[in-house]
Amino acid sequence: MIQKIIDRHLEKMAKEVLNTNDPMILRFLKETEQNGADEQTQLEAMMSILTDVICAREMDPKETLHEGIASFLDIMEMHNESYDFTVTLKDDVIKSTREITLPAYMMLSDLAYAVISAFDGMGSHIFHLKYKKDIFGLIEDFDEMTDMLPADMLPLGSLDLRKRSVIHMVYDMGENWEFEIKCTGRNQVNFMVNVPMLRGGEGYNIWEDSRYLLEMLVKNPHSIAFNHEGQDITVQECAEGEHITLFRDDQMDEFIEEIMEMKQIYEQDFFDSQTDSLWSDFDTGYQA
Repeated sequence: MIQKIIDRHLEKMAKEVLNTNDPMILRFLKETEQNGADEQTQLEAMMSILTDVICAREMDPKETLHEGIASFLDIMEMHNESYDFTVTLKDDVIKSTREITLPAYMMLSDLAYAVISAFDGMGSHIFHLKYKKDIFGLIEDFDEMTDMLPADMLPLGSLDLRKRSVIHMVYDMGENWEFEIKCTGRNQVNFMVNVPMLRGGEGYNIWEDSRYLLEMLVKNPHSIAFNHEGQDITVQECAEGEHITLFRDDQMDEFIEEIMEMKQIYEQDFFDSQTDSLWSDFDTGYQA
């Protein structure tokens, strides 16, 4: 019963929006019609957009309905674009790179999750990203750096990335893993197959909380190290016990799942708190 009431109001709102002469809406109607959508399909699509806008308003209550729809139409366009990146671990000893592709609609924070996943990290530490002069991180980390911007609310497609654009990332403020993320291409892709990809890589994966051991492993795998029991073993034996390896082909097959797990590790607690008042205090009037 409640769902029927909600759907009825959504349908009314969607019809009001579609009947405006706003250039943004006229463009939406033209593009969807060119893709074979009839009036009912356009109505259902706008109802879906409005649902997302209403839910997103909990994150930004100052955003108007017009601004919200514009944002989601931009994101819809991003579903047909992707970016190629070369990710380089900045270390004089450890020479490791990864080649990844991400859809433009994914968030800047998703790029961080992709980098950690591409290097087989556990996702147990804070990260920061820097693009041009701005520094980005997760909302819950703002106490650590008050001038940081929210990486989990910024789509990659809104960054105006171009070939050779560079994003810098630091993961784990203790070990200080630094990555250079260079954009190497922008692609037009069918949204049906626009998914994250790990295309290849060279060099070792990172060794969480033990960067010095990874550098020892690269320099001389027969160097003596201590395991958790305090025994004298080679750093290579220690690495095998910790499952530290060079880049593996199976990482490409598991890439999407790893990103989703990483996203859950970092964001689930925050999203769990965003469950109340999604439909409350919302002005249903459409103002262009």
